[in-house]
Amino acid sequence: FQCKGGTVKVLTSSGDENTGVVGTGSKLGIYVNDVLVETKELVVRGDISGDGKITIADLVRVNRHTLKASLLNGIQLLAADVNNNSSVNIQDLVLINRHILGIAIIK
Repeated sequence: FQCKGGTVKVLTSSGDENTGVVGTGSKLGIYVNDVLVETKELVVRGDISGDGKITIADLVRVNRHTLKASLLNGIQLLAADVNNNSSVNIQDLVLINRHILGIAIIK
């Protein structure tokens, strides 16, 4: 992908060039003259585990967070806030569950 004055590449969370699935924690690398000048961490709503998929494992993590059994933070917390209302709660659980069941897809 070319941008004005540089190139943008999708990177893995460790910074290697990503040739597979993009998930939460992947990075967007901005290169100028083939030199990495900046990275931005990517968030995939609903993908708390960072594997690029929204699965029952993600649902369990959000459930444990809402029950205060294991709190999420950082980028995982952003990914868990599926409806983007600055709060992770039962609404996000419902949206992830509906996505897993194929009733409504998280975009």
